[in-house]
Amino acid sequence: MSTIPILFLASLLIPLVSSLPLFILDRKLADIYLLINVFAVMSTYFLGAFLYVKDMSLIHVVLLKMNVVGEFYGLIIDPFSVIVGIAVVTCGAIFLIYSIDYLSPNNKLHPIHYGKGKFYAWMLLFLGSTLAFLHSSSLIQMIIFFELMTISCWGLILYYGSRKAIEAANKAIIYTHVRALLGPYIASCISFYYIHDTSLLEIHRLTPGIKLILFTLILVASLAKSAQFPFYSWLIDAMVASTPASAFHHGAAMSEMGVYLLGRIIQFINSLPEICFTILTIPIVITCIICVLMYPVQTDAKKLLAYSTVNEVMIMYVGLAYAIINPTIGLKASTSYLVTHAYLKGLGFLIVGVFGYVYGTHDMRNIKGLLLPTKLVTIG
Repeated sequence: MSTIPILFLASLLIPLVSSLPLFILDRKLADIYLLINVFAVMSTYFLGAFLYVKDMSLIHVVLLKMNVVGEFYGLIIDPFSVIVGIAVVTCGAIFLIYSIDYLSPNNKLHPIHYGKGKFYAWMLLFLGSTLAFLHSSSLIQMIIFFELMTISCWGLILYYGSRKAIEAANKAIIYTHVRALLGPYIASCISFYYIHDTSLLEIHRLTPGIKLILFTLILVASLAKSAQFPFYSWLIDAMVASTPASAFHHGAAMSEMGVYLLGRIIQFINSLPEICFTILTIPIVITCIICVLMYPVQTDAKKLLAYSTVNEVMIMYVGLAYAIINPTIGLKASTSYLVTHAYLKGLGFLIVGVFGYVYGTHDMRNIKGLLLPTKLVTIG
């Protein structure tokens, strides 16, 4: 294996493995351990990306192949995954560093005296599983890390331990997990049945009719993960999670990975029946209508941003709809908006986190005095 795949593999293994000790670490020790691992992940991933951009050709490494299911585990490194991966790593690092001071006794909304390590552990696990999902080379591999992301999401929403947090966490895992059972699980079985392989690089061999079925199944899982109609409500309820976790859900992980999942299928399936365009257009239009109606009436800043995310992810799906007709332009448009959204929405949530930290509320009706009056100073 060459240097580039080793670096990318290391960058996703570091957070997956290093997250485990954090479940028992706390306070300053957890902070230091977190910073070391964040630096390690960023260093390895950015070095791999730097070396990769000199060539930019698709790199496919098979790490585990089985006679029964074909390719089981491997890496795909291409411009699509690397660009999104850079956004995930940088945003994840920013959110984790931000959380060091956010999770403190000085936070007026949610004062934290202990248990920081558990939060860091779920966040690192989320980061590692997201990176592994991005570079997965088979449907089975994507399912594994799809589920790990769902479990991490559940742990982060559950972190404060309130009744609302428990209900929201259970709703999130049910919505996303059940749709995964209906989506990638069945899609993997179909791919194996018809071509005896679940590799993403082999799904182009499917017949048009089977491609339509596989696309529809993956679409169900994608819409659930990215909180589009009719599965959008779990993301709104998930706003009970801490602000750094919400920023990661919205800015660079959970919702965007639904878009990435469908985009990956469109990228490698080669061609899809035109009816797929119509099938995808229906939830896009309904989601847009819901957001137009719900967005203006929100008074909670986090819920306002949540509906904003649902709407902006819908715009990413517009790019994927066009990708069904023209994959190159459609995927580029969707990816460009995804990366832009990751940074801007992440910043939005971090600002809202300051409101909660200083004012003890996310209710925009109670947040006042942000603009201080200027004083004119006369000289002489």
